[in-house]
Order: sequence, then structure tokens, then C-alpha cells
Amino acid sequence: SDGYACQVEVEVLDECRPWPRNEATDQLCQLWKQAGEELGTPVGSEARGGLSDGNLIWDAVPTLDGLGPWGDNDHCSERSADGSKLPEFVEVSSFVPKATLNAVAIVKLVQSSKAEARSPEGEPQSGSLKGQRPRPKGMVLGRKLQSSIRRARAKPRS
Repeated sequence: SDGYACQVEVEVLDECRPWPRNEATDQLCQLWKQAGEELGTPVGSEARGGLSDGNLIWDAVPTLDGLGPWGDNDHCSERSADGSKLPEFVEVSSFVPKATLNAVAIVKLVQSSKAEARSPEGEPQSGSLKGQRPRPKGMVLGRKLQSSIRRARAKPRS
């Protein structure tokens, strides 16, 4: 006996496939980087572990994440007793700069879409977004299993 009065069984009912780099998202990111350069706001891109709503739509449309205001400790509602863990917070001073960045980037996106529509060959112009490519089969990029546990049963230990 391990001293615990119960046993827990966990069943994973769903998983979320990884969101790999892809050409359409990279092109979209370039528009945000260009807008950032114009505004003097550095914009970077990075691959990150974890889960995002982007995991659900990246293969249907070009997708970016992290366009909201700056902050930290997402989804953390408590402070640790020793003060080492802070609750979620947002930098209010980032609201206007991030909104401006997004507005400028969206204008660039609209302009690139109009340029693509005017292309005589019907091919995307340089700097415009191409259609999303299909998801590669069998791609595994450090698959991170979503631990969305919808059901767990506790059983008394015999």
C-alpha cells in the first residue's frame, strides 16, 4: 500500500495536434513584422510548446497567436505563499501599441489581398498570402498531448 485511500484513473478523450511552421503563417507573420518595423516595435516569431486556439485552425487559414497586450502568467489565478508565483497580469501600457501594430498589419493584409486580386495571372504577388497548404501526413513535431481530461473516476483502493 502506498498510503493513499483512493486510486484515480485518467482517460484522455481528445488530443490537439501540433501547430507546425507553414508557409502561409510565415507570410502572415512577415506582414506583422513589416508593420512593427514601420512603428519601431520589434515583432518576433518563435515556436512554443503548449496549446492555443491556433492549434485548431492553422491548417484551414494562416494563423498567428500572441497578438494581444503584453502580460504574463496566463491562466494563473493565484499567488504562491512564498510570492514566487504571481497571478496573471496585463501591462495596461501595452494596449495602444499592440492595437496600433495590429491595425497597421491588418491594413497591410488588406492591401496585399487587393494586390493579389489584381494580379493578371491570378498568382499571388510577392508579399501576399498564398492559400494554406494541406497538413503534411505523418508529421510529428515533439507532439504535446493535450491533457484535457474530461472524465476521471476515483475508485476506493482495495
